[in-house]
Amino acid sequence: NMYIASQLSSFLSTRYGLSINPADLAQIGVERVMFGAPTSPGNISSLEPLNGIYRFTVEIQLTSPQDSVDMVSLAVVGRAYGIMGTDFDGRDLAQALLFGFPVALAIGFVTSALVSVIGMILGVFSGYYGGILDEVVQRTADILGNIPLLPLLILFTFITPTYLRLQIIIATLIVFGWAGLAIIIRSMVLSIKAEQYVEAARALGASNTRIIFKHIIPQVMPYTVAQMIFFVPTAILTEAGLSLLGLGDPSIPTWGQILSRVLDKGAVSIAWWWILPPGLLIVLSAVTFVLIALALEPVVDPRLRRRI
Repeated sequence: NMYIASQLSSFLSTRYGLSINPADLAQIGVERVMFGAPTSPGNISSLEPLNGIYRFTVEIQLTSPQDSVDMVSLAVVGRAYGIMGTDFDGRDLAQALLFGFPVALAIGFVTSALVSVIGMILGVFSGYYGGILDEVVQRTADILGNIPLLPLLILFTFITPTYLRLQIIIATLIVFGWAGLAIIIRSMVLSIKAEQYVEAARALGASNTRIIFKHIIPQVMPYTVAQMIFFVPTAILTEAGLSLLGLGDPSIPTWGQILSRVLDKGAVSIAWWWILPPGLLIVLSAVTFVLIALALEPVVDPRLRRRI
């Protein structure tokens, strides 16, 4: 990291009179400079390993009587890598990716499920009962739907403690995410409640509750489920994007946090195994749910069904 690079730069300047920028040392690799020799005089960008016996002296300073050090070992590069490599702290990235998978699914499903349920309920009651309820719900949906969400998310996560950022992201997506679905469900309910079977049920004395749960909700449920699946990648991508900007919760292992540490450590150009796997998993997760939503379109709209 930059701290070790700056210390090495100071050591080379003091001991050998070499003036090397710490940023250049970090870019080349501190370990390559420490254990390598330039192939040409004055060119530290091209190094070859120094042959011989290396002896390491490690000094550890304990600041508290309760601190202790036990089972210390030296991890040599080439022996500490996991299945998909490690980060700068020597941690297996494969385990981080596996731990991030259920977190990503939980974020996506919890957010999309609550958004879909709230949007469907408000849309159904707004379209069926009309009047003041309809006016309040629709005007609220219009206001929420026209507010730019990304600046609000950045603002809320910036002023929130780190341990609450993930909850703030989910809550903000829920508060602002139901508006579009509620507007569409309302238009569907306005058409459904004018159907003859609904009029017949009302003429036979069916209550509003029975009509809503028996005749209206089953009609809008397929579309709601499709939209719920379609909203899952939105939540996953939003969390990953905010974490990439450094606005996520560092205590929770997410794919966005892995990418955020790549930027923090300046490893974008030197550690491809640290960038590609989480990026590909985010893209594949989003594409998977989008394809599932597209596959459900014939269920939502029977006119799209093909005759075999």
